Amino acid sequence: ATMVTMVFALPPLVRLTNLGIRQVPEDVVEAARSYGSTERRVLTDVQLPLARPAIMTGLNQTLLLAISMLGIAALMGADGLGKLIFRAINNLDTGLAFSSGLAFFLVAVVLDRISQPEADDGLSLFGRIGQAWRFRAEPQALLDAQGVSPATEAGAATPEPEPAERPVPLGATERTGLLAVLVGSVVAIVGTILPWVSDAGVISAWGRAADESLAGQTFSGLEGSGGNFFGILIVVMSVIAILSALRPLLPSSMGRLSLSLNRAQGALLALLSGLIVLIFVLNIAGVDFQAVESFALAVFVAMVGLIAVDAFVRGMPRLGPDGALMASIGALALSVGFLFAQAPAQADQFSTGIGIWVALAGAAVAVGGGLAALFNAPYQSQRPLPTSASYGTAFGAAFGLLIVFGGAVAAWVVDEREGFRNRVFFGGIADDGPGLGWPTLLFAALALVGALFVSGVFGLQGQRRWHWGTITTGLGMGAVLIPAAFTLSISRTGDTDYFNDRNALTGAGILLAMAGAFVLVAIGRSAIKEFRRRKIYADATSARVAALADDGDDFIGDAEAVLEGSRS
Repeated sequence: ATMVTMVFALPPLVRLTNLGIRQVPEDVVEAARSYGSTERRVLTDVQLPLARPAIMTGLNQTLLLAISMLGIAALMGADGLGKLIFRAINNLDTGLAFSSGLAFFLVAVVLDRISQPEADDGLSLFGRIGQAWRFRAEPQALLDAQGVSPATEAGAATPEPEPAERPVPLGATERTGLLAVLVGSVVAIVGTILPWVSDAGVISAWGRAADESLAGQTFSGLEGSGGNFFGILIVVMSVIAILSALRPLLPSSMGRLSLSLNRAQGALLALLSGLIVLIFVLNIAGVDFQAVESFALAVFVAMVGLIAVDAFVRGMPRLGPDGALMASIGALALSVGFLFAQAPAQADQFSTGIGIWVALAGAAVAVGGGLAALFNAPYQSQRPLPTSASYGTAFGAAFGLLIVFGGAVAAWVVDEREGFRNRVFFGGIADDGPGLGWPTLLFAALALVGALFVSGVFGLQGQRRWHWGTITTGLGMGAVLIPAAFTLSISRTGDTDYFNDRNALTGAGILLAMAGAFVLVAIGRSAIKEFRRRKIYADATSARVAALADDGDDFIGDAEAVLEGSRS
């Protein structure tokens, strides 16, 4: 295996070294020879240093090609990472495949970075990692810190820094709309803890026969026999809407807090690295490291949480009216979908509680506030927008709706209580089915209308493209969330006891409906991804203005003195 790897991996190193030496300028070589250098010194002191980039590239390619041979080496009986991956594939061991694949990836990345350092930056591998981490949200600042900004790279003088910038302040209507999103989302969350159904499970009864008759019992939107994942996802969407609406209401720049979060992340990352090394050592020594492993997991969760908080503090592009509206539409779709849901024929004795109506009302208020904020928010595209209608986009949206329709008509539930050969299929819009195909179709059809506006078929461009793109994305998300919530609910409450309970499975119609809705989501997202909030730039400082004015006065005074002298 070693010999095969060498034969496979060494040619790039040889060829690129040869090429690098040949490409050294002839005048440099002749100058070295004219000063009396021997051929050995010409090679070691002139040609090899100047050919270093090509040689390092060859070394880099040799390392990566050698790593790519680990799988072949494992087939030939060699040990190492390749053997672990080979064993995981043969045994269908997902955990071993994930860990060995991750190790394979990390080794390749580390070797690639070691063999390809940045030119003349004077930093080690860990120094470059730390610098990249500090400037991960400001790539231009990283280039400036390294001195490789375009102007500096071209040899020009360092340009003056751009004037200070800040987002356009919130208007009264936009602020009111965002506050309405906050209030409506909180109401929707409160609605999920109130009673949703009584006497039977509307959704869960499709997964287990025990929920077909629950006389005298009441369940909230978060319980398995109540709203199930419809309630859980309403909470998730409402929390996203709250975060999206809250960020514009906070100060636009919180640099000190972000810096503190970055330092805490770095400390946790260093601690986590040390714990991983400690676990590795304890594992070799055969010592129980369960407590250390639990502590490492807690550190990892804390670091992920700090990264999420830091992303919120810095302000992600969709943390604003568009993100708030999309999440609110998702919560509204889940509420509407649950109200459309039908229980199996055996569970017809159920009643709907007040909780779902409260959640619906809260989501509707949030959607109204999101629309008000959206249509009054000053956003603009960072790139030129198309000047003609995109009929391909319109066709793609129509095709997505067609797929959703096919999924709604197809089976959503497959009942196998009578055996595999006597299966019973229940369609998404069938009279005896779950009935969730109708709200899915409704939101997909509304998303198609929004996609037609996005495509420019009706001549709407500019900022309205962002408006309709946001609405289309939210409606498409709603069409995705309804079948997804039903599938997750069946997975949560379904009983696999073949002889004693329902043994119900979700049908292929759900997959088709979600696939078509994803097409609509992608169309809407493509229209909004380049839009950002407009910014205003500060004027020149008063001191600089005063200095310019003084220079102008001095020039005028000198000119008048010259004129007076010429008259004399």
